[in-house]
Amino acid sequence: MNRRYFYHYKKKWFWKKIQIIGHQWNKETDKMVLYLPNGGIQELPNYSKLEVKLNEDWVLSIKEQAEKESSQKINLEVGK
Repeated sequence: MNRRYFYHYKKKWFWKKIQIIGHQWNKETDKMVLYLPNGGIQELPNYSKLEVKLNEDWVLSIKEQAEKESSQKINLEVGK
């Protein structure tokens, strides 16, 4: 099962937050595809014009995925 993390993005003046299990940018269409825990997707058009924040939960998700793929423990200090 994929680890969930929050994807924060700013559209116009307001920050929005959505819980996802993955994301992928399509360079050709400038869309960010967000993969939702329920199996759905959400697309963010004009991605290059958005402000985005990924926090510690995303870093831990990437670390966990890398450990699974490499079968090795990864030492990582988050927030320093």
